[in-house]
Amino acid sequence: MAPRKELVETPEIGRHRLALDGSWTLLELGEFPRRYLQVYSLLYSFYLLESEDEERADRVRHAYEVFPWRGGSSAVNFYESLWYATPPRHRPQIRQISQHSLVACSRPRA
Repeated sequence: MAPRKELVETPEIGRHRLALDGSWTLLELGEFPRRYLQVYSLLYSFYLLESEDEERADRVRHAYEVFPWRGGSSAVNFYESLWYATPPRHRPQIRQISQHSLVACSRPRA
C-alpha cells in the first residue's frame, strides 16, 4: 500500500550534515551507514511510487510484492532492491567524516 500522494514530497537532494554525538565503537560506526541507507531507501521508495518514472516505480512495487517481511535474506533483498531503484545521482554518499578527538584504541582492562 503506497502512501497518499499529498503526503509524498519531492525529496530534497543536496548536502546534509549528520551530527553524531557521543562516543561510538567501531562496530557502531560501521553499522550506522547501513541503517541510514535502509531508512533513506525506504523513504525514497515512497517518492518513486508516485513519480512519473514508471520503470523505477515498477522496481519498487516489485520489491514490496516479492519480498515478504520475515527478516533475514528477504529484508536484505528488499532494501537492496529499493537501493538499486534509487537513481545513482540521488544515492547518499559520505563526503567527510571528522571528529576532532578521534583516537583508535582498546579500552584498558580493569
